[in-house]
Amino acid sequence: MRRPRWFYTTLGIFGTIVLAVSIWAVVTLIHSSNDEGTTTSLVLDDNTNNDDGMGNEAVNNYVAQLQKIYNAGSDNGSDNAAGMEKVTQAVDNAVQSKQGEAQAGSIRIAAMVLAYQNSDYDKVISLTDEINLDELSLQDQITYYATLYAVYDSNGDTEKAQEAFRIEGEKIQQLCSKQECMQ
Repeated sequence: MRRPRWFYTTLGIFGTIVLAVSIWAVVTLIHSSNDEGTTTSLVLDDNTNNDDGMGNEAVNNYVAQLQKIYNAGSDNGSDNAAGMEKVTQAVDNAVQSKQGEAQAGSIRIAAMVLAYQNSDYDKVISLTDEINLDELSLQDQITYYATLYAVYDSNGDTEKAQEAFRIEGEKIQQLCSKQECMQ
């Protein structure tokens, strides 16, 4: 017995709907599993703004965390301002905590580096007003001036870029006088 044409048409439409729903479910599942690791707050570590010159692990850790917050808030890169706003909120919340107060310099330096990496040069400049250089470790000061140098150089402000580069060099010399510099 031969089946009518409408039977195969209905079967084809039903199959297409099942396939579309399956694809939607897989995409939704993948997207939701990617969001599980994102957060809107920083996990603070035990490092403080010490002046040991042993590297910038705390800053690097905070930059990585802030990048995740930035990515989650920027809607796949289409709205960078929203991502930077989420980062600003996370930084402000972190430095207001008791542990965050002790690490405010490293946290704000990390925000500066993140803003530079995402080409938000105006944000980098605005963050300089929030950073107390006297509270930063020597390594954080070097990162501060290196970031400023890169921003001013990118903006074409050679005078300020040269000044930041000069100060960065002085800070490197201070660090080298405190420890043996590796060549």
